[in-house]
Amino acid sequence: MDATPALDTHDLTRLVAARAARTPDAEMACQPDGERITYGEFAEQVMATAAGVASLGIGPGTPVSWSMPTCIDALVLTAALHRVGALQNPIIPIYREREFRFCVQQVGAAALFVPGTWRGFDYVAMAERVRATTPLLTVVDCGWGLPRGDLAALEPHRAGSPEDARWVFYTSGTTADPKGARHRDASLSMIADGIAQRYDTVAGDRSSIAFPYTHIGG
Repeated sequence: MDATPALDTHDLTRLVAARAARTPDAEMACQPDGERITYGEFAEQVMATAAGVASLGIGPGTPVSWSMPTCIDALVLTAALHRVGALQNPIIPIYREREFRFCVQQVGAAALFVPGTWRGFDYVAMAERVRATTPLLTVVDCGWGLPRGDLAALEPHRAGSPEDARWVFYTSGTTADPKGARHRDASLSMIADGIAQRYDTVAGDRSSIAFPYTHIGG
């Protein structure tokens, strides 16, 4: 029987560090183009991206909206924003200008990260149109890669309360505007824990992400 202590799922940043320390060379994720990443590599990229995010003035409590397709960069950006303490609002890539504007205005986003051009759609141009009507919104084009920064300038991680809302997810507004719901790290981890238990997953198993990663189901 495995006597290894369970990982703490109440703080994503601590979870990333603990998992990288436990299995640094184990493969964490792969994507259709063949790109792969281990837990150790993931933790390193998260720290470098967190430093880049912090250099943009994003820190504890800063509301940040972002939209990325399901890919390794999206995973890295998620953990990097958490590392600096941002309140993050993932937006489903199928949304367009009206929905983006509604989401970023309602959460009061200070920054909007977008994937450049994806599937023939120019997210940067759309984001700039949104920015024109949203005060203090910075557009970050991740089409050429995520921001990177100096690790020496990165502030120590400050773990918040397990009850702190760290996420705002929106679902489609069937009859009106999108509907947002606030989540804690623990409430999101319950989804993954529940799926793992129901599927009886063990180390080495592989699973696909059927929902868009920016969707609550992803």
